[in-house]
Amino acid sequence: LDVRDEEKRLEKKFEEEEEDNIPDHGKFKRADAHKPPSGWSIPYYDLESARKFLHLLKENEEVILVEKLHGSNFSCCYDSNELWVKSRRFYKKLSPDDMWWDIAIRYDLETKLQKYPMHVFFGEIIGQIKGFRYDASVENNKLLTKIYFFDIFNIASGRYLDYDDRNLILSELGLQKAPELYRGPWTTKEEMYKFAEGKTTINGAHLREGWVLSPVKERYEPHLNGRLKLKLVGEGYNLNK
Repeated sequence: LDVRDEEKRLEKKFEEEEEDNIPDHGKFKRADAHKPPSGWSIPYYDLESARKFLHLLKENEEVILVEKLHGSNFSCCYDSNELWVKSRRFYKKLSPDDMWWDIAIRYDLETKLQKYPMHVFFGEIIGQIKGFRYDASVENNKLLTKIYFFDIFNIASGRYLDYDDRNLILSELGLQKAPELYRGPWTTKEEMYKFAEGKTTINGAHLREGWVLSPVKERYEPHLNGRLKLKLVGEGYNLNK
């Protein structure tokens, strides 16, 4: 089998579902959608597969690989007046029964993000997917999901923060960052792909989903319609689906 044909086969096989990963698909979608803010917006967040775009990496470029968590995309932003909460596709109406607002309320994000108005914080809600509980807990017969943050976007500058700057803010606010798997020069595909396999680094109780790659310093990449940031879903994860 031609190497390029094999890459295409894997790329198709490793495509992820577009929908948010939630146990009750009917409950948390359009019915709970909020009217978008006026004059600004939270960017739609999605990443291209590393299998397509590894050629864009520079030789010996210093990169970060963080664990790709299997959950639901979350974003929020305080606009100097109120907190806006969004799933991948929809702004959410304030409700303690909403999975996204439940996170925002329990983590007191409205108070914390007032220090960084017009900055969008992106994270992954985890614990609600069967077989991928990570370190979420159950108290009084209620699942307490958790969130790990992986990006901050400055609306004024239209840019994502560099990796170290983002982590300083998360640490200051007492928010958890996505687990780091590797930091150093990009070596070979064979070596780097290994970091997508094995158990999750959070509690080791189940498979990890894969990794997300970014350079230590953000850089523009026109072939990706913006920044260089790529995802790789592990073969072990997909074979287990």
